[in-house]
Order: sequence, then structure tokens, then C-alpha cells
Amino acid sequence: MTGPIHVEGAAPGDTLEVRVLSMEPRLLYGTNIAAWWGHLYEDFGKERITIYRVDAAAGLARAAFAFDYKTTARYDQPGIVVPRDAAARQPALASVVVPLRPHFGVAGVAPREAGRVNSIPPGEFGGNVDNWRFGPGAAMYYPVFHPGALCYLGDPHMAEGDAELSGTAIEASANAVVQLTLHERLRFASPMLETPTHWIAHGFDADLNRAMRSAARALLDFLVDHRGLSRDDAYSLVSVAGDFGVTQVVDQRQGVQGMIAKSLFVPGAGDR
Repeated sequence: MTGPIHVEGAAPGDTLEVRVLSMEPRLLYGTNIAAWWGHLYEDFGKERITIYRVDAAAGLARAAFAFDYKTTARYDQPGIVVPRDAAARQPALASVVVPLRPHFGVAGVAPREAGRVNSIPPGEFGGNVDNWRFGPGAAMYYPVFHPGALCYLGDPHMAEGDAELSGTAIEASANAVVQLTLHERLRFASPMLETPTHWIAHGFDADLNRAMRSAARALLDFLVDHRGLSRDDAYSLVSVAGDFGVTQVVDQRQGVQGMIAKSLFVPGAGDR
């Protein structure tokens, strides 16, 4: 984890753009944990570790082996000990390849609230958003709540599916280059992700229905405030051409993303 990064001149009401220019794995391996906080832990009743071998040149990962994590306490600390006994290592996902989706699971600015804040649930400040689209070529826009913004980044992943169902992605060390840009006139109330093809709004809540409504309202606000649509037109467009998905269900406050394609708009019409 890097941060907090003090952004000179950042003030409450500004927007901080965090653009990922590149990200490469530092090691040849990553770890997926079917953890006790996973969405279906009760179905399995155990924690399981799958070790993936990362092939950056091919853009793929393959499972090397897996093993059950057996301790008197559930996993909640770093430092998993891989069993030396080969008999404890079980084959996993034979003849399966996973496309790499390198990205930051965690990034954001200092939350609005004072005092200690739980780092697990995401919020309007960003944090543990876990959207796999926040990788090279993409930028996240965060509302600034404190002088200097106090930006931070970490939790690199090499691959993840929407929902992050088992509790983790392919967690791996990475080297990355990011660019920070301060916008004084650009306004977003919650993290807004820009990829080469889409604008993506986010909503968070302990209840998935409320997270969905929050993401939908954030996407409507974007279309009204930054694309010049009326609210009625934005509502129609989102219904016929927007795409919503579950970002993650394992970080206490669940996440939903709402996506609108840039290709829907005539080039040169409207602004951010």
C-alpha cells in the first residue's frame, strides 16, 4: 500500500483523477483465498488456498495447486504458510487458463469522517472498491474531502471476476505507474471510473438493493451534469443501453457498478 500522498493544492470540493498508466506483477505467483468472509463460505465450511502461476507475457494465469487452510482460527492475517509436503497440495483447475486483469483493488482519498475508519468497506471516498476495470488505461475520479486529498493505492490484483465471490481475487505484488491530476471544476459525489470505452458509476450499501439505487442515481447524475441530458432522457437511456453489475459482495458494504458506453454519444457532443 502506498500513501497517504499529499496532493499539493487539493481542497474540499475538488476532484482527484488517479490514472493507471501501467501495472506489472513483481512475482510469478498470486494467491486466491476462499475465505471465511466469502459469499458462500457456509456452503463449504472451510477455507481453501489456490496458488496461481502468473504469465505476464502471455497475459494468463494458471492454477499451480490448492490446499485447505486448516488452523484453529480463521484466516485474518497475512503470511499464509504453503505446505512443504507435496501430498498436501491438491491439483486445481487442470486445463484452465485465466486472463489477467491487473488492477488496484483499493485506492481513494481520505474519508469525510474524522477519526479511525474501517478500511474494509468502500464508500464515497473510494477505498476497497474492487472493480477489476481499474487497471492500465483507466482512471478513477474521487471527490476530495480534506486539504491535500491524502490519496492512497494498494491491494493489487492480477485477475478478478465481478462479485469477487470467494472473498479475494488473485492477490499479487505489482509494480505500477500512476498519474494524479487535480480538477477544480469537475464534480463527482462518489468514485467515477473512466475506461477507454465506458463511464462507470458506483454505489455502495450493506443492502444490495440500496447499492443498486445509489449506482443508478450516480449514473443519472453523470449523464445530466456531464453529458447535458435531461433527467428523463438519462433515465430512458440507462434503461435501454446501460449495464449494471455487482462489483463485490465481500467487503461488508456491497458494491454495484453502472456502466454507460462512450460510443452512444456523437463525437464532440457534450463534455465531462
